[in-house]
Amino acid sequence: PLPTPHPLVGTEVSAAPAAGSARVADLAAFTATDPDTGTLPALVWGDVPDRIPDGTLLAVAVNGRVGAVVPVVPADPGGRRFAALLADDRLFHAGTNKLDVFQVATDGTLRRLALS
Repeated sequence: PLPTPHPLVGTEVSAAPAAGSARVADLAAFTATDPDTGTLPALVWGDVPDRIPDGTLLAVAVNGRVGAVVPVVPADPGGRRFAALLADDRLFHAGTNKLDVFQVATDGTLRRLALS
């Protein structure tokens, strides 16, 4: 059987003040998306500060909808990393798309991370 998606996948999230930070590679790709080209910024990866522990879940959302929930992996020489595949192309629209990354607390609450 196929794995069951995390319950947050597909849910709507609202804007909230940032309560931490993360760096995302190629963040600029979300400012000029053109689905008609057949290319979307669907692979999101980056790193988080050391204070976010290994295994912490991150919810990755585009335009207010969670597309993936992934863990922070153990640090390597490049830092404490995460990577997510946003497989649902319906998350994206032409033009600027809003990417958000949230830290998922053990009680399920979401803390938005400021992206750079």
